[in-house]
Amino acid sequence: SVLKHHYLILNSGVLIHFYLKITFLLSFSSVFTFTAGNRRVNIVVDYLFRCKGAIIMLTDKTNYGLVRHVQKFLALPTVYLWGGLGQILSLALFHEVIKRYPDYYTEKKQHEYEGFIDNNYYALDCSGLIKNYLMNGENYFSYNPAVDYNSKLFIEKATTKGAICSLPEIPGICLYLEGHVGVYIGNGDVIEATNNPDFGNGVIKSRLNQRNWEQWFYCPHIRYED
Repeated sequence: SVLKHHYLILNSGVLIHFYLKITFLLSFSSVFTFTAGNRRVNIVVDYLFRCKGAIIMLTDKTNYGLVRHVQKFLALPTVYLWGGLGQILSLALFHEVIKRYPDYYTEKKQHEYEGFIDNNYYALDCSGLIKNYLMNGENYFSYNPAVDYNSKLFIEKATTKGAICSLPEIPGICLYLEGHVGVYIGNGDVIEATNNPDFGNGVIKSRLNQRNWEQWFYCPHIRYED
């Protein structure tokens, strides 16, 4: 068996960090409900068991939590980094993504990041903006391969989705077009991470009708409230 780190974030903002040693060859999800003060809290438990160990993610992630998350990133200094998950862009992190995507990070592309490295910029791509929330946010970030989806996997894993013409007016719904995702925050506004010169570099706010969004979907591992 193997020892893994696990985190539990309550609505009060308290982070509980604990360890679990276990060995299984199973994959399933459970939902537990308990009372914290006057509030009922649902805990979604996603189990991903591999070979000799287990990775268990305990969260109370909601669509409104996702909206607050992307709005927070909108106010932070950010830069688009393909493969970025919302961490501070250090030289070590930059070298890591270069090794993963050598064809993308040409010498010319690398020079574009000189003013951002080790200068307190949060680095992320479009799916990384969402994955950072699923991985406990910028302050308590903990990499979890179970939710490391690219934009295509996000829409494929989603169990509730539809054509963009049927978009519900529910903040926190995710939007998809080929190769890109964003987060709808309501009233026709979208927050997304991009390096499109028409929009900017990093986390930006755009209007729904500024892009040719194709589909909407409920983000996997998030509980949606109307």
